[in-house]
Amino acid sequence: MEIYPHQKGHFSSERIPDISVYPQDVVAAVAKLTKRRHHIEKFKAKDILRAAESQLLPETNEDVRAEFLKFMEQEPIVLVRKAHRLFIADGYHRTCAAYYLDKDSEVCCVLVGIE
Repeated sequence: MEIYPHQKGHFSSERIPDISVYPQDVVAAVAKLTKRRHHIEKFKAKDILRAAESQLLPETNEDVRAEFLKFMEQEPIVLVRKAHRLFIADGYHRTCAAYYLDKDSEVCCVLVGIE
């Protein structure tokens, strides 16, 4: 049986990103996040999902529905950039919630780059 990415709960190995994050990367990211936590940038929800190569979760997803309030309160998400890739470290469900409110809505973000 062939598995397609759109099947609920199943992802082909081609769609699972190769994420190589080592303990020293986490330490570096947390240190940079601590310094940059007040440096808020705004990006459109659709652009964040595209840049992070993340799939949009269904609007009926419990976690997405729970994040609508956090988005309205403009609680920032955390984006981590490593080796020319972008990862949503915190706020994936919030980004999906923002997309459903308006795909062009701007999401508050803290961007951290690690080598």
